[in-house]
Parts: sequence; structure tokens; C-alpha cells
Amino acid sequence: MIAVMSDTVAAFVLSRQDAAHQLEPGQSLFREGDAVRRTYVVLEGEMKLVRYAASGTELILHRVGSDTLLAEASCFSDRYHCTAVAISVCRLASVGRSVLFSDDAAAPFLFSLARDLSREIQRSRARCEILALKTVDDRLDAWLALNDGAMPGKGGWALLAAELAVSPEALYRTLAARRKTPGLSVVSGPDAGIATRPATPAR
Repeated sequence: MIAVMSDTVAAFVLSRQDAAHQLEPGQSLFREGDAVRRTYVVLEGEMKLVRYAASGTELILHRVGSDTLLAEASCFSDRYHCTAVAISVCRLASVGRSVLFSDDAAAPFLFSLARDLSREIQRSRARCEILALKTVDDRLDAWLALNDGAMPGKGGWALLAAELAVSPEALYRTLAARRKTPGLSVVSGPDAGIATRPATPAR
């Protein structure tokens, strides 16, 4: 799930930007355990915030698109609790974190940030509910319900599998089975992706 931050948050960070960054796919901006020194805004591209299990399995905590504050909760932490990795070529702007708490004009920014964080809490709770479901089918149905029934394009299916905490192969098998099952309809996503879900009975 990708959250777009408020205009107030974007405007404040960009008005005080003192550094620019560009990342290639797979490149990390910061790693879990690094000290938090800057606040970042994604200008173009898509990032993911991940943690790694002892086995090396990657768990995607959040996907971050353009015009979005990256790892917003880190504004109030001394160290990062996740790793930020570029999914595509990304451009970012940043400002020193200390500016957020030393600038008298930061009050509207902090209010907007608190509001955005409350929305993220709601999304995180929804994701916890999804991960509590046992089957890939049930997790996919719940994810679709929260995302207007639209799948990402094929290039995003592996990321969706990670978000559902299932293997890409398990997700592909589920989608293939749905296409072959009578009574299921095919729904086009906003980016020409394809989603399958139960057809609505005619009235």
C-alpha cells in the first residue's frame, strides 16, 4: 500500500531541501540500525522499506511512491528500524532531521505528519489482519478489498507476493486458478494489471 503525504509535509521538506539523491534499482538509501540524520522525500520512482528474517527472507513493510515522505516514523527515532531499497530508479530530496524540531515554522509540518502517521497506523492494522488469514486466496481477497479490486501490473506481482508474505509461485498459482474457475470475473487495474475476484450476482 502506497500512501501519498499531504501537501503541507511535502512543501515544508522541499522548501528546506539541502541535498539531492539518486538511486538505481536494488540500491539501499539506509539500512536497519543506521543513525537517523536526514528526512527524505521521494520525488520520482518507488522505494520499499524492508526487514530481513534470520533466514534471509525479505518482508516488505511499506512501498513508497512519488511525492511521499520516506520512513516517516523515523523522524522520531534515533535509528532506522528497516532498510530502504529502490525498486526503480529514484530521485529524492532531503533535509537534516534537526531542522524539523528547530524551525519555528515546522508546527504545521508536524501536525500534518501526525495525521499521516495515524493513517499509516490504520493501514498497518489492516495489513496485520491480512497476514492473520491462512490461505493465499483469503489474503488476496482482503488485499483487493483494500485496493479497490485492482492488481498492480505483472511487474509488481512479486512485490505483492512479498506484501502478502507468500511466495511469488503461490500467488501465480492462485491467480492462474482463478482465471480457470467459473463464476470469477476479470477486472482491469489502473495500470493495465489484471485482478480476479468473485463476480457480482445480477439483480
